[in-house]
Amino acid sequence: MNVLKPNSMPDEYYLGDLPGTLQYKKTINELVNITIPEVVRCGEDTPTWMHEPCTIANRDSLLPYTKKPEEWILIMVISRVDSENDCIWTKGALMNKETKEIALMTTCNSESAITKENRAIRSNADGWFIGHYRMGAPLQFWTDLSNVCRQYM
Repeated sequence: MNVLKPNSMPDEYYLGDLPGTLQYKKTINELVNITIPEVVRCGEDTPTWMHEPCTIANRDSLLPYTKKPEEWILIMVISRVDSENDCIWTKGALMNKETKEIALMTTCNSESAITKENRAIRSNADGWFIGHYRMGAPLQFWTDLSNVCRQYM
């Protein structure tokens, strides 16, 4: 059973991986069969995430420089402006064209916004850095990702 668990960030949930691990090998089945918890909102102010287009620029910003961009398809991406740190955060799901495995990545256009323990690494896009994070994302991300993955079954 693939149950989402509350993350340390308000209104974000993760899918059972250890903190600080990059997630390259999620299966389409695993993501389609996520159990989405019912949540009662407490009325807190939470960041607003917006869907973004699946462009080459967004794909490249979500891939570490050690990965070949032509081997990956960006299947979903969201972003939000972090005015406190003066940066943009992006979360996305990329599918490996050969294996069909899904990578879940979080990137930022400010290396200093990624904490030291999350070891920022360069992406394939200038000025964007990937943190060693397990994917923590709002429930809508997981619901939408599950629906997108159904198209690839």
